[in-house]
Amino acid sequence: MLFEDSEHTVVGIEGVTVRLHGSDGRDQSLLLPYLLAAEGFALVGSAGEEAEFASAGVLDALPPEVVAEARFWERHVSEVECGLPADAAPGTRPRPAYDPARTVLAERERAKTAELAALGRPVGRRTLQRMRARYRSQGLLGLVDRRAMRPSSPTGRADQRVIEAIVRARSARRPTSPPAPARG
Repeated sequence: MLFEDSEHTVVGIEGVTVRLHGSDGRDQSLLLPYLLAAEGFALVGSAGEEAEFASAGVLDALPPEVVAEARFWERHVSEVECGLPADAAPGTRPRPAYDPARTVLAERERAKTAELAALGRPVGRRTLQRMRARYRSQGLLGLVDRRAMRPSSPTGRADQRVIEAIVRARSARRPTSPPAPARG
């Protein structure tokens, strides 16, 4: 896999923690959601292997509502792509507006954006195209809201310099000896 502009080998997976060995000899452990959301991350291998690996364990670590939202989009993106929702029963026939034998992709995209707007989930055609591209390259994981995959921090988005200043100020205020017992 590619990460931080160099090739790495996965040497272990424990829960949602991935241990990597870099081509530069450096070893590191990362949370899988962080790794998958990192800029420049790419798996080296066939597309099927990539989607399968990327989904392994990650979806289990996400909040159920995030996975449900990704599954919602999977149904709709799949219907645009191949004419049937991802969870269609065997033998199901495409609805006329999504039948690839009768419509071109642009018509299916227009139908889907109109359908989603009617469901109260308006989305632009370009957004739908981006979601289709992510689904093709990453599977269900490509439809997951990346904000849910970012590692959280106890300090939120605070600038690290501010945190360090607060720690220094608190340390400076601490008395060097315990306070004298109260007399009373």
